[in-house]
Amino acid sequence: MRPLPICYLPAACLAVAAFGFISQGVSAATTKVIRDEAFADFQNGEFDGVALSSDGYVFPSFDRNEIGDTKTEIIWSVLDDEKGAILCATGHEGKLVRLSSEGEAEIISDVDEPELTAIHSLSDGSALIAAAPTGRIYRLSDDDDLTTHCVLDARFVWKMAADKNGDIWAATGPEGHLYRIDPESGDAELEIELDSKNLLDLWIDSAGEFGDKDAIYVAGQSPGRLYRFKKGAEEAEIIYDSEADEIRAIQKTAEGLALAINSERAPSPQILKLTLRLAGFGAAAASDMNGDSPAGAAVDEKLFGDVFAPATPQRKGKAAPGSRVVLLTREGFTRPLWRAPERPIHSLGIGPTGSVIVAAGKKGRLFEILPRGEFALIADVREDYIVHIEPVDGGWLLAGGRNGVAFRMSDSRASEPVYRSRVIDTQSPARWGSFYWSGEAAGGQKVRVAFRRGATRDPETGGWGEWSKNESLAPGDPVKIGDSPARFMQYRLTFDPGSKSAPLLKTDYVELFYRHANRPPIFAEIKVDESEPSESERGGSNSSASRRSSSPPSNGARPPTGSGASPKAAPQGGGREPNSNTGNVTVSWKAIDPNSDDLRYALYFRASDETEWKVIDDELRITRVPLDVTGTGDGRYRFRVVATDAFDNSPGGGLDAEIISREVVIDNTPPIIEKLKIKEGAGSARVTFKASDALSLISSVKIDFDGGDILPVQPEDAFFDETAEEFDWESSDLDTGEHVLTIAVTDRNGNTTVQRKIFTIEK
Repeated sequence: MRPLPICYLPAACLAVAAFGFISQGVSAATTKVIRDEAFADFQNGEFDGVALSSDGYVFPSFDRNEIGDTKTEIIWSVLDDEKGAILCATGHEGKLVRLSSEGEAEIISDVDEPELTAIHSLSDGSALIAAAPTGRIYRLSDDDDLTTHCVLDARFVWKMAADKNGDIWAATGPEGHLYRIDPESGDAELEIELDSKNLLDLWIDSAGEFGDKDAIYVAGQSPGRLYRFKKGAEEAEIIYDSEADEIRAIQKTAEGLALAINSERAPSPQILKLTLRLAGFGAAAASDMNGDSPAGAAVDEKLFGDVFAPATPQRKGKAAPGSRVVLLTREGFTRPLWRAPERPIHSLGIGPTGSVIVAAGKKGRLFEILPRGEFALIADVREDYIVHIEPVDGGWLLAGGRNGVAFRMSDSRASEPVYRSRVIDTQSPARWGSFYWSGEAAGGQKVRVAFRRGATRDPETGGWGEWSKNESLAPGDPVKIGDSPARFMQYRLTFDPGSKSAPLLKTDYVELFYRHANRPPIFAEIKVDESEPSESERGGSNSSASRRSSSPPSNGARPPTGSGASPKAAPQGGGREPNSNTGNVTVSWKAIDPNSDDLRYALYFRASDETEWKVIDDELRITRVPLDVTGTGDGRYRFRVVATDAFDNSPGGGLDAEIISREVVIDNTPPIIEKLKIKEGAGSARVTFKASDALSLISSVKIDFDGGDILPVQPEDAFFDETAEEFDWESSDLDTGEHVLTIAVTDRNGNTTVQRKIFTIEK
């Protein structure tokens, strides 16, 4: 068989070879590495006494433990009762819960209001508890007797604080009222109504650190402003207009006042409206909210809908500020302190070194603002949010929302912090090599690592392997993970921070090495189309990827070759031409490799009466090959494509796949016309003949007389559905004299034969 020239696609079309596959960087021949070193790499892991800095360092955080579960949805505020127990004001069932030092929950009272929003301790050991949406403030005695202390003309009491005289100040909403309450008698006086609809936090400058002794600083929502008010004054001074929707919290620091600013509100008004409806607060008169009627009386839903007014529009030309912390200095200037990576901000606290602690986001996370604008994620309590940070001796209390769990966090570092990585997914089972750790560890400090594998994405659903034995780590020294195949992997770092005087132990980055097992290519489809090649395909070449075959020709004719136009015969009568089909077929296919290996292809053909495949080209890198079949013997053929990834794998490691096309008819021979007879009559002619083809169905027959109108002719059975058809057709209105009949018969493959016959109509 002589060489088989193929018309290849030009270089610009070679991208078709990777059709439908998105590379995931998992080549079978290459060792891959997962490197965790940035904040985004570590942040989706689990933190147990571990902190993560914004520049990607993992290090021991503050010691934390769960105090207990209140069995409620949210803890709005907490109070350390100095007996080792924690008093919790909760929602959305209006329960006052005490958590013992052993974590046992005791319901002290179950009030009719759905929300207990704030707690404040008094000097005599009793406590004030604010309820919503009635504005009622209860008093809890030291023997757990709960009575009504006062009822404010407000629906929400968000914060209570005492001045140096012992008077209690209450920040309320939704009318922006600031109240002063006598702790003994319960008398309440409205001191001022501010522009903001909800007053969310307040701080009293009893020592005059900011110039005005006993000045009260109030954080407002809608609009988000910070007010300064002096007892007895007729107006309050706006000392900071944030242009955001709310200032959520105030925290005094060594440098000034830290302010938590949100463009979205905390808490969500939609959540509060839903929970109040679930608690049975439906339609009733507004007076039922604030009078002495039972607190469980229904509340007008429309009135409650106004508790949080629509968000304050952003001022023209101002971008939405998101959630951030700004610092108001003692001199009265403001400067940005931190932009929260998660929002909204719920609460602020102060760290043991004077840093600001921030509860932010919807994942129960606590952040510490570090010098130079950096920050660290220092706690992840697996609640929807940390609602409140309450300072206590030696640390803080954390109030959670979703499960109503309370936590105690120490201001000293955790003794054995643990970090569990996110679930690492390599997309398909992989063999695992070594693990490397890089970090800063001084004398006595240690880091250990363990691993576990899984075949499911979520380890909490079960089915994962056990954690391996802890292995000690040293910078730059490998630890073998073990090469058992697994798609999913987790690593766990356990820290021993050493003595309190030791420098901070830090993880800089970790690396895990893996390699996928090779998988064979996958074919999606193969197509064989009859089409003319494009101009670029006619002239295109890919000589670097061709090795020709020299096997004998099929059926005594040459095999498919490079595409080109078929020669056509000279015009016949009627201006029509006998011709063959276009003489071109295009074989195309789609294939992917699961390992993203580079694929090469071999293209073969075989006639239906043959047993062996003949190669057209076995070093193809393209997936579309036009072929010239004008000289190929008539017959029924199939094409076969074999894909291999051998060139991207070590010797002997390559894998193949193949696909075979449907049967294709190659027919270069036109039909024949036989038994042609013309029976002349008076001004008419009856034409009968038979048209047949060896391989293809007859598809059309057209007749004309004397080069006139070309008319279609139907078979006697009215269907073009066989390789041989009989025709019987009569024409009238023919003039006396000589006439020329032209018949053109075309088969399904486009081959056409034309025959002429001269006859005479007598007078």
